[in-house]
Formats: sequence, structure tokens, C-alpha cells
Amino acid sequence: MNPASDGGTSESIFDLDYASWGIRSTLMVAGFVFYLGVFVVCHQLSSSLNATYRSLVAREKVFWDLAATRAVFGVQS
Repeated sequence: MNPASDGGTSESIFDLDYASWGIRSTLMVAGFVFYLGVFVVCHQLSSSLNATYRSLVAREKVFWDLAATRAVFGVQS
């Protein structure tokens, strides 16, 4: 029942070739998509739950969302 001995092509995340540009670009795109999703979720939650957020101009809303995204990144790290 050892996955390495059955000849399958599944690899562990530790077995990936991180020097490969394909792996690097996949990880960069995955990270970008993840934090874009966090940004959009922060925007949706803030706009639906916070009256102060709704009164801000667009530029200030972006800074608000970026601060929330940085906070999520800090908690995750």
C-alpha cells in the first residue's frame, strides 16, 4: 500500500522540482489567485457589513481591502 512502490505518477509536494520554471510559475499563479480571492472576500464582507466602508471613495476602499489582505497573510504566516 506504499504509494511510491505502486508505480503511480502521484508526487508529494516535497518531491517537486522547484528549480523548474513550470513549477515556479504554477506556484506563483496559485498564490496570486489565492490572495485575489482573499481580497474579493474582504471587499464583499466589508461592503455588506460595514457602513463606514460603504461611505469611502474607491481609492480608500482599495487600501482598506489591502490592509485586510495583509492581515490575513500575517495570520497565515
